[in-house]
Amino acid sequence: MKREHASVKASFLFSVLLSAIVLAANVVGAFATGSSDVGMTTFICFLPLAFYMAQNSHQQTRKYIEALEARVHQLEVGEATG
Repeated sequence: MKREHASVKASFLFSVLLSAIVLAANVVGAFATGSSDVGMTTFICFLPLAFYMAQNSHQQTRKYIEALEARVHQLEVGEATG
């Protein structure tokens, strides 16, 4: 179970790292050339947010599925004994 959560968090952390590298290159390039691409900078800044939202949604779905599985198991045990 922990491995699944770690793999989802890894994609978020990777996007944060990748965005930081690209953003730093963008800022250095903007100072070096005098021109900047505001659209790309905005996209790069919001990219980790998309991964975070996906991670959050995935975790909520997993919790819901686990609760449903526990309920089904509880009902199956009740049927077998009752």
